[in-house]
Amino acid sequence: MITNNYTMTVPVGVTPDGETVTVDLRRNHAVLVAGIAGSGKSTLLRRMRGALEPQLDVGLMFHAEGIRANADDVILTARDEMRSRLQSRADDAAPAVLLVDDYGAMSIGRDRSDKSVQAIEEIAVKGRAAGMHLVLATQGREGLSGALLMNMTTRILVGRAAHPITRLFSDQERELITDSGTNPTGPGDGVLIGTDGRPTPFTALPL
Repeated sequence: MITNNYTMTVPVGVTPDGETVTVDLRRNHAVLVAGIAGSGKSTLLRRMRGALEPQLDVGLMFHAEGIRANADDVILTARDEMRSRLQSRADDAAPAVLLVDDYGAMSIGRDRSDKSVQAIEEIAVKGRAAGMHLVLATQGREGLSGALLMNMTTRILVGRAAHPITRLFSDQERELITDSGTNPTGPGDGVLIGTDGRPTPFTALPL
């Protein structure tokens, strides 16, 4: 998870040793960013988007903000792009990314029959095969099924580990976070748990 020049790499923060922590979306297809309100999730997603923009075609970058009226349209458009790729079996299609902010707020009052909730789960489960990557930020479990969480193989905790947020992590992951000694001192600080299962504490990058 340390800085490299591999395409589809996005920044997360800086380790206590001063190394930049990154996530390579080609190897970490679905990323969960969890944190309470004001923890720095939206800033992190905007920073990720800024890093991806030079790497992707503008038409393959989908950014849905749950509090915005067009969030559902953005999510469904990304799902349709993925379905089209799967149907055409285009192995050489350029990568695409869906960034979803405030997903928990967007999902309040919805159930698994909701089209956008279904679309997010479908992208998490099938997106890798179509080159569609997912970064999902939330402050609660609303809209997050077991199947969806199972496919979010890389998880980032931003801010303090408050009870609603810890429910998004397994018992083992909570133990790892505790053992890492993570003690966020400002918005954007946190810990990353990658596919290797090891926690990497970080502080926020400067704006």
